[in-house]
Amino acid sequence: MSDERRRSIYLSKVLLSLLLLLIGFTLAGMYASSQRDAAARAPLVGAWKSEKGGFWNLRPSGTARARWSSAPGKILYFDWTFDGNEFAIYQYGRRNGFGKWYLLIRRSTIGVRPTDRYTVVEKTPTCLRFCDPSTGEIYTCTAVEDAEVENAR
Repeated sequence: MSDERRRSIYLSKVLLSLLLLLIGFTLAGMYASSQRDAAARAPLVGAWKSEKGGFWNLRPSGTARARWSSAPGKILYFDWTFDGNEFAIYQYGRRNGFGKWYLLIRRSTIGVRPTDRYTVVEKTPTCLRFCDPSTGEIYTCTAVEDAEVENAR
């Protein structure tokens, strides 16, 4: 076997090892962040109706579904986090699209800024009030049951 062939095989093995290492770190980061955030997210889990006509279903897994009264049948997908004070939304569009997987990889490796960020002002079992820090506007949501958004896959 020639030296060039050996070098080529060696480089292929090194590249494959690095790729597997990157995948391993990504999966470990995703698992760690989901476990860390699960307890903090618990107070916001459930279905909410905003005063502006939106219905949100925040799930314990950190995923969410939303729909608007003005666009029947259209479901929006996003991830969310809550650290006890700040409610952050990471939008990605389609449920299993490339954007979701790209966002997951970036969040678990290098981090990514949320699409929207709010400060929670009040949280009770029936009412959620949060403030948009950039505008100072306060939004109010009430707990509801909404089968369309709760059953969205």
